[in-house]
This record gives sequence, structure tokens and C-alpha cells, in this order.
Amino acid sequence: MKDALGNARNALRDLVVEQPKAWLTNARARLDNLPKTNFDLGVMFTDQGKWVDALFRFRVTRFFQADYPFLSLQMGRCYFLMGDHARAKPMLLEALRQHAGDQSALFMLAYVDPAAVPKGQMPERMPRDMVIGFFTGMAYGYDIEEANSKYQAGKIVYDMLKPLVKSPTPALLDLACGSGIVARPWRAAASTITGVDCTPAMLDSAMKAAHANKPLYDALFEADVTQLPVSIAPASADLVLMVNAASYIGELGGVLRGAANAMKPDALLVVTFEPYGAASGFGLSQTNGRFTHSAAYVTQAAQTVGLSLVKEASVELYPTIPAVAMVFSKGTN
Repeated sequence: MKDALGNARNALRDLVVEQPKAWLTNARARLDNLPKTNFDLGVMFTDQGKWVDALFRFRVTRFFQADYPFLSLQMGRCYFLMGDHARAKPMLLEALRQHAGDQSALFMLAYVDPAAVPKGQMPERMPRDMVIGFFTGMAYGYDIEEANSKYQAGKIVYDMLKPLVKSPTPALLDLACGSGIVARPWRAAASTITGVDCTPAMLDSAMKAAHANKPLYDALFEADVTQLPVSIAPASADLVLMVNAASYIGELGGVLRGAANAMKPDALLVVTFEPYGAASGFGLSQTNGRFTHSAAYVTQAAQTVGLSLVKEASVELYPTIPAVAMVFSKGTN
């Protein structure tokens, strides 16, 4: 009888005290996690292009924690990707007030409203995480998409360079190689082809690429082209390709310095870029968010690292999109 009474007392205590206590503890934990859960969902939905769903989650986050870290940046990014620049601008300005100098916020703001960028902070490249995010999303089916866009960079660059390259079996270095579209025409003749890119998904495509039953690349490196890995030996390349890469890099000094260091004497470098609206310098296009450069700027930047202009031509890597191709030599041709 005594045991039965004790068991009943314990059961009542569990029902009246312990179970409600556990429920309140779990409810408090869920409430505490709501900002993070919704913020993470918002970022995921933004990456998936589900912007309405993303903004709903960000607003829930703001309701529970208005000062949640990087919330303004992510809301600005979402509006930016939607093309709603009027709503993106105040979010990006708020992000910069919270996190001064944030490169992603500065880059998006420079595209939305260059005059709003704080003095001396105009971005000189697309932030690496944005480049990786952009090309990761494009990696699957990239070659098909570029073929549908009539991207002719591989043939244009090959036809331009083939008469100029001294070595019949050049060692080739492909900067910002992507899936290997520009390197493919060289596979038959090149002794080696080395690719460098910062996006793992694109490197995965490059690793699988083949030409004439032979792997397209002999070596691939995941790295920023403005800071080449030490594995790329100095004076090892007969030909360096930097095609359709300057659009994501404004200030070219770093990438050209690395390219020049990797070049053999008399080696060639080809750089393609979209023309800038002024006679000198470079800037971010308000039309497409890509960097554009003047021929004078590119020439000067190349000369600074010991390269001489060999050839310059107007080209269309994509139909109706004007571009310039410049070929430089480390020696004299």
C-alpha cells in the first residue's frame, strides 16, 4: 500500500511539475534558436533563388532579434539579387555601419549606387566568396550554357596566339580556368596544361574534362589567381591564358605580377577585358556588375611587371559584347 502511494505521488509530481518544466525548457530553447534557425533558412533560400521565402525568414529573424549579426547584409544581398536596388541600398548601408569595410557589402553598394560608397573604399575586385558562389551555381551544365551563349573565347584566343607562340609544344598556364573551355584547343600541342581556379565546383568539371581521350589538365590548383600557389614554379610557362577573368578583378597588378613570375623568357600572356568608359583606369560597370578596364591601364600594369605589348585586337567573346584581347611578352618577339 505504501509503495503504491509513493508511485502515485511520483506520477503526480511528474505530470504536474516535471513534464511542464521540461516543456517550458524545450519551448525556451526553441525560442532562443528561432533567430538562428530562420536566418540560416533565409541564407539557404537566397542561395536557391527563393527570395520571397528568404525575406520572410529574415523578417522573422529581425522580429526576434533586430541586431542579429549580418542580418542587414543578407537582406541587402537578397534585394540585390532580386534587382530591387532601392531596398538593397539602405540594407547595405546599414551592414557597413555594423561591419565597416565588409567587402561584399561594398561591392554590391558600388553596383547599386557608386556615390554611396565611403571615400577610399571603392572595391577593386569581386569578393572571393561572391565569385565562388556565382560559379558554383553555374558549374553544373556550364559548358552547355556557354555554348548556348555562343561563347567563342577558346577559338578566338587560339587563332590569335597560335602564330605568335614560339614553342611547338608549349607549357600552358590557364588562370581562372573554369571548366577548361579556353584551354581545349591547345591540348593536342601543349606539353602540359596547368589550371588555377578558386571555385571547387568548376575545378571538379575541369578535372573530368578530356580532349582526344586525354585528360585536359595535367595539374589543377584551387587558388586565387591574384596569389598563385608556390607549386607553380617561376619561369615554367610558355603561354599564360587570362581570359574572361579581368571582369571579376579590377586592380590587375597582383594577377599580372604572378603571371609574369610564372612565364619563361619570351613567353606570352593573353589578357581579355571589357572596355572601360574612360581613357584610363578601370571601374565597375553599372550595366552588368563586371569590372571594365582601359587599354592604357592594362598596358601600364603589364609594363610595370616587365611585360611588353605584342598585339591588341577588338574581339567578341560573346556576340554583341565588345571586348579587347591583349598579348604581352616577357621578352621581345
